[in-house]
Amino acid sequence: MGFLSRAFYFSVGLATVVWVASLYSRVPREQLTQIRKEGHVIAGAFVVFAVFLMTRAVVPAKQSRRYRGVGKSILDTVLLMWTPSDPFRIRDLVAGGVCIIGRTGSGKTSSSGFQLARAIVGIPVTAGCIIASKPEDKQFWQKIFNAAGRNADLLVFEPRSGLQFNVIDFEMQNGGDSHEVTRFILTIDDAMQRSGNGGGTNEKFWEKSKARTIYNGVEIIRKAIGKVSAPSLAALITDAATSEAQLTEEKWRQGNHCQMLAEAMKAPKTEAEEHDYRQAVDFWLGEWPRMDVKVRSSIMADIMGVLHTLNTGEIRTLLSGGTNVSPAIMERSKWVLVNMPVHEKGAGGLAVSTAWKYATQRHILRRHANRTTNPIIIWCDEYQNVCNSVQDAAFLAETRSHLGGMVVLTHGLHSFQTSAKGEEGNRHAMSLMSNFPVKVVHSLAEHDTAKFASNLVGRALQQRGGFSRSPRANLWDDMMGEGGMSFNSSERMEEILEPNEFFRLRTGGEINNFEADAIVIKSGEPFAWGGNWLKVAFSQR
Repeated sequence: MGFLSRAFYFSVGLATVVWVASLYSRVPREQLTQIRKEGHVIAGAFVVFAVFLMTRAVVPAKQSRRYRGVGKSILDTVLLMWTPSDPFRIRDLVAGGVCIIGRTGSGKTSSSGFQLARAIVGIPVTAGCIIASKPEDKQFWQKIFNAAGRNADLLVFEPRSGLQFNVIDFEMQNGGDSHEVTRFILTIDDAMQRSGNGGGTNEKFWEKSKARTIYNGVEIIRKAIGKVSAPSLAALITDAATSEAQLTEEKWRQGNHCQMLAEAMKAPKTEAEEHDYRQAVDFWLGEWPRMDVKVRSSIMADIMGVLHTLNTGEIRTLLSGGTNVSPAIMERSKWVLVNMPVHEKGAGGLAVSTAWKYATQRHILRRHANRTTNPIIIWCDEYQNVCNSVQDAAFLAETRSHLGGMVVLTHGLHSFQTSAKGEEGNRHAMSLMSNFPVKVVHSLAEHDTAKFASNLVGRALQQRGGFSRSPRANLWDDMMGEGGMSFNSSERMEEILEPNEFFRLRTGGEINNFEADAIVIKSGEPFAWGGNWLKVAFSQR
């Protein structure tokens, strides 16, 4: 119920009470006894009616502040109104997510990003993970939560915050097997290599070799001590025998690797676990010592590069120690701001940010959503830093039934192509973009993204007309109005929005009355006017 409606109910109720009181005040004292006998029922009914109206004015006000007009389901909650006839609801947000695109200075963070962030946080039951991209992001989000009265719901995960998250152990405690732990480590390794912070190559041979090495190490540690961490995995791989002769040395037999193999052998195992253990033993005692030195060195260099990052400095404390915060806290409508900007914290910041995004995605996909499940949103500004096109596309395709979604902000189509090279990168980028049902396109700086956005809007049959003049026969015909002027028309399929339209959008600031233009493009249900696109002006205030 809106403010005007509540004010109306309260005013009518108060006026009724005042009216009844004024009637009694004008009645002579000698008639009060008779009126009380005959009219107290009617007067009492008026008073009860007045109290009902005043109560209705107050109680819904408290409810609306909490749920903002939620009807039968939290999914019906309206976040934004694109136009008076086009609401953007939570169900639209968790249908996959929102991709906000625009060049530097286009206003994507300060306008559409700001308005959407404020709307999402304004719903008290929402939760999520925010990946900070700039040092000022912390203050930006604290202001939003303060305005929503949710200061206690924002946890800042950063050095010296006292918060720790052992993501590998979290995965294992929530049913993740050795394959999932391996995938997590490779996800961080992939992000570091794409950013230029890691070594090695992306060729499939090396990727498969690294995956097998990590997997077999995780298998041994899980069965030996029941808990996998970056330090324990690094120690196991470093102490592995590198020649058949070393396997017979007493020093190696007393070392960490051999002792882990022995403890894993003693651990109780199912038939399937016994098979996996035997394969891991064959790898470490047979294949690894016999492997070509250069191949083994290259594999170790890549693996130890990512494990070194997870096992040193602030990152060791944040990700490889204990756990006092995890994505599970989001079930209590809490948000975690991962304040480790990549350009400030380097490889360590990238590792922490990627770990949190990956773990939150896994947590969302594991849960069984119902009518009481709260939405969990992953927010990534400068998304290209933590983008994994294959993994993220798979998440977006499944997240709707788990009430999760992503909001990402990036510069353009080329930003999505960083996760792979050449034609493969193009395919991954297109696949990822297709899984965002809502695209908010601000002013762009390069043609490929503008062409891509234009293609999303589509083409339509356009009619073109014009006049032409044939060579005149003589001066007399011209004087008599019989010249060779003719009209012609043609129809052809053309872009509804030409790419140039995306270069002409306002970028906000004082000169534009602090409003930034964007073209909202969505798949599925069209806008009220019948098309799949809409030009919207977003306020920066």
